[in-house]
Amino acid sequence: MKNGFRLQVQGRAIGYETGPRGIEPGRPTVVLLPGAGGSTLAWRVQLRLLDHRVNALAVDPPGRGWTPGPPLTRIRDWADWTAALIAALPLTNTPVLAGLSLGGAAAIETALVHPDRISGLVLVSTGARLAGNPVLADRTDAPPITAERLAEWFFGPNASPALARQSAAILAGVPPEAMRADLAAGRSFDRRADLARIRVPALVLCGDRDRITPPEMSRALADGLPRARLVLLPGAGHMAVIERARDIGRLILDFVDPPTRQIIS
Repeated sequence: MKNGFRLQVQGRAIGYETGPRGIEPGRPTVVLLPGAGGSTLAWRVQLRLLDHRVNALAVDPPGRGWTPGPPLTRIRDWADWTAALIAALPLTNTPVLAGLSLGGAAAIETALVHPDRISGLVLVSTGARLAGNPVLADRTDAPPITAERLAEWFFGPNASPALARQSAAILAGVPPEAMRADLAAGRSFDRRADLARIRVPALVLCGDRDRITPPEMSRALADGLPRARLVLLPGAGHMAVIERARDIGRLILDFVDPPTRQIIS
């Protein structure tokens, strides 16, 4: 794991990855959570793009990548785990928390139950309620997700087939118990009634061809958050973080480290 580290949190190891510059005092920080079955690989392009201006850290949730242990089975567990991780990191500021899909649900939950741990939210391809999503159906006996199925459901119509093949290969390496736990956690998540309690600024990003968490979910999410901005990415599907990696990196960068802050500093 290039630029990878392990941190002991409450007696358990957590693996995370940074950009080449690592964590530098005084720079804004963003912590990046993956989606269901995901790891630091989900954000690897953004780590490089963000590194020149901010501290960016992508984490491996328990049960995959460089983080051992049983997987988390509830979104509340994800939030508690994330808050403990942030508290243990060698940071000099309160970070922005970014989450992709299921990781976005975990970010919302963290903002509600540990509001003092974060200074903002970036919510990518997610919603305030995930139940009813066809991908979150019980897949215990389902066949592996093929590159063809990924291309159809997770990517926009103009995405390179190579992206779907790469993503399918990564998903094939996810421990089945981790995927089952992630999907179960997502099925029980619904915070629509609580969004107004979140006071930190939020950036909501979604591909306008997303079939998994469609744009109307992101619109409802942005409408429910008191301080949210919504950006739809034309032509991108659920994996906009890969399809439109540079655009999403730029949007996150300007949210975490706005140009006005640079001028003032």
